[in-house]
Amino acid sequence: MYPTTRFLASAMVGVASIFLSTTPASAQASYPDKPIRFVVPYSAGGPTDIVARAVGQKLTEALGQTVIIDNKPGGNEIIGADHVAKSAPDGYTFLFATDAGLSLNKYLYAKLPYDPEKDFAPVTRIADAQMLLVAPPGSGSLSEFVARAKTTPGAVSYASAGLGNTSHLAMEWFASLNQITMTHVPYKGAAAAFPDLASGRVSGMFTAVTAALPQIQQGKLIGLAMSGPKRLAALPNVPTFNELGYKDFEASFYLGLVAPKGTPPAIVNKIAGELRKILTTPQFKAHSIDAWGLEPVGESPAEFAAFLKRDFARSAQRIKIANVKLD
Repeated sequence: MYPTTRFLASAMVGVASIFLSTTPASAQASYPDKPIRFVVPYSAGGPTDIVARAVGQKLTEALGQTVIIDNKPGGNEIIGADHVAKSAPDGYTFLFATDAGLSLNKYLYAKLPYDPEKDFAPVTRIADAQMLLVAPPGSGSLSEFVARAKTTPGAVSYASAGLGNTSHLAMEWFASLNQITMTHVPYKGAAAAFPDLASGRVSGMFTAVTAALPQIQQGKLIGLAMSGPKRLAALPNVPTFNELGYKDFEASFYLGLVAPKGTPPAIVNKIAGELRKILTTPQFKAHSIDAWGLEPVGESPAEFAAFLKRDFARSAQRIKIANVKLD
């Protein structure tokens, strides 16, 4: 090779190496330069979807790029979670999920197409949600609901947002504490269950205040009791389980955001930081968090990762108590 040729070849290699080494940083600096997708593993209209849309709208305003809500319901969040786990770790696809997909499935199924511990990069825990036991109008009180279930074991049915979902586990735990037997009817999300619940085809359901509030306000459902330390301002006539004497019972879940494993830390931290700002904005907190019976969190990625580690242990215990296995 002639000297000039060698020089040109070396120069080209040098330029290429500089380009390759700086391209990722440049890409992150301009992030985001296209729409971001939040995969919600439930149908539209359910509690997770409602919060995801509210958060997504504010994140759209903050980043100047549209946050698209992509509903992929089914399989107790498995379909949506698996999709995100196998997506490119480029910062444009996230999973907006609950403890079902992130903490519980590991203990509910012997085999999963994704690994909740290894396939995701934790971004932040959005909020903790208290759950509400709802029933068709005319169902009476919580004590009457329990009495019917005790009198006719198996004749009283209840809906859930899916097999192994928190709404399923909450009712099984409640049933075990009260020594009652009911028939489980799973749906693909809370919104899908509401018509049958309102008509009385099923007798009760645990769900988040986010989804139940409009149904109660419209007279389609009634609230029998809610979890948490105090009554909700938006539902002043719905007592807590603690008030009614069920002092050992608690039903709640968390909403969290994760990205595919390998997503650049700078992007993960950027999204977590923006969400923390959104969750602490007084107007957003009042209208989209407090009003729905949620407790905002906004953890850092490291804090959320530590929380998930602790929650794996808690989830194993909850599932053992409920005695639920799905395969």
